[in-house]
Amino acid sequence: MKYPITGTRHLRTRLARAALLVAFIGLFGRLVWLQCVEHEKWAELARQAHYTERVIPAERGHVIDRNGRPLAISLPVESVYANPKVIGDPARAQQPLMAVMPGTTSQA
Repeated sequence: MKYPITGTRHLRTRLARAALLVAFIGLFGRLVWLQCVEHEKWAELARQAHYTERVIPAERGHVIDRNGRPLAISLPVESVYANPKVIGDPARAQQPLMAVMPGTTSQA
């Protein structure tokens, strides 16, 4: 047996549809506002959040034996290198370096 739709039921259906329509229009309007009007603001916030640069110092660990004695350790050292293609005369470039680096000998 089917019941006829009364005026109250029909009114509630229309109000529910109108409420859903207003909600969707509001959501769509907010979407357009965020994507078109405030785009640069949110894009900059995303860039700042995703592309940050930090220097994280890393220290190498020690290699130890089963008794806890170090087998290999890392020590800070200074090094000097030179590009042979840039240096024309190695003997001439060697003299100032030997003056500031004690304990070096001539190998050129």
